[in-house]
Amino acid sequence: AEDIALGLHNIEVDENLEKRTYDLKERVKELNCLWEISNLIERPDISLEEIIKGTVNLLPSAWQYPQITCARIILDSQEYKSKNFKETVWKQASDIILHQKPIGTVEVYYLEERPQMEEGPFSKEERNLINIIAERLGKIVEREQAEEEQRLHTAMMDNVDEAVYLIGLDDLRIKWTNEIFAKMFGYDPGEMVGKKVDIVNAPTESTPTETRISIVDILKKTGEWHGEVENIKR
Repeated sequence: AEDIALGLHNIEVDENLEKRTYDLKERVKELNCLWEISNLIERPDISLEEIIKGTVNLLPSAWQYPQITCARIILDSQEYKSKNFKETVWKQASDIILHQKPIGTVEVYYLEERPQMEEGPFSKEERNLINIIAERLGKIVEREQAEEEQRLHTAMMDNVDEAVYLIGLDDLRIKWTNEIFAKMFGYDPGEMVGKKVDIVNAPTESTPTETRISIVDILKKTGEWHGEVENIKR
């Protein structure tokens, strides 16, 4: 009887070890997928479309049965599909959110039936993974839109006929100037960025620093300032 009990115990230990080993391999696959997506994002000059295409082809390898897994990413009505893509009833999906609104989905399908788990044939860890990927794609889209808006803004400001500059009210330093503004005061493009704004203020009855502080105080209180300031060229 003791031999039978010992044998059953050994079988149970072996099964637990096998399950832990399997689970560990699955977590490694998921981490590798996230790592590969991060590598995609960090490539210089990579486009949003290239990131989406690369991501959709990485997804199947991170799920439990990669040989029967396919994926699709829908973004702004544009579809990106992995190889052998086919819609089936065995589906897991997560919305891509931008500014609290869905703009697309990340979808993973099994091409064949598999044993039931926490979410159909999919595990709770796979649910977490697809949610993380969808959230990351939403942030990438948000970043791309912000960068595009900044490029358009810069192009517009660089092409106006007047001198324009931006300062930060928190540190009172120049954040950006167009080329006309820089040349007007004897600086190269971009050279003034990071400098205190009073470098262009000429000494009068007030020092340049006093003039700057006075203007900024009014801006903080009212949101606007009207007046004239004498400037000085380098």
